Amino acid sequence: MKKLIVTLAAIVMATGVFAQLNFGVKVGGNLASISGMVSEDSNLDWGDLASADASQAMKLGLNAGVYAEYMVMPMLGVQIELNYSTQGVNQKLVTTSDIDISFGDLATNKTTDIAYNSGYINIPILAKAHFANIAAYVGPQFGFATSFNQTTKTTTKDETTTNAPKAV
Repeated sequence: MKKLIVTLAAIVMATGVFAQLNFGVKVGGNLASISGMVSEDSNLDWGDLASADASQAMKLGLNAGVYAEYMVMPMLGVQIELNYSTQGVNQKLVTTSDIDISFGDLATNKTTDIAYNSGYINIPILAKAHFANIAAYVGPQFGFATSFNQTTKTTTKDETTTNAPKAV
């Protein structure tokens, strides 16, 4: 009889713990950009774009993962996530040379399109507070790069050269 009471008490307490534990799936999108040098071949910084013929465009990426939430109190909880995120950016550089003997022209434009793609595993550990129908999250996120590649396409007056994606 004593064992039965202890077993029932353990089941009731465990049910209360599991009622505070929630699991879920997250799927969404993100927009990413970069800062720093435009390319290794130039000394141009993205902050100098006003004086250069260069641009960058944000890329839409996927963010998907799973989470576990434990409510410590009715309004306060902890949420741990495991997410995979794809990020990247598209760059466009236009170079004009005054004399290009190979084409026999006085001026030649060369356009270089560079696409950067990267993948990350992110692990946020968040404190979660509920206020009416609003939730606030705060906490650190640990990220690990899983992949990075670059595709370059160069277009001149008469030819287009595309380099296959290369891991960097």
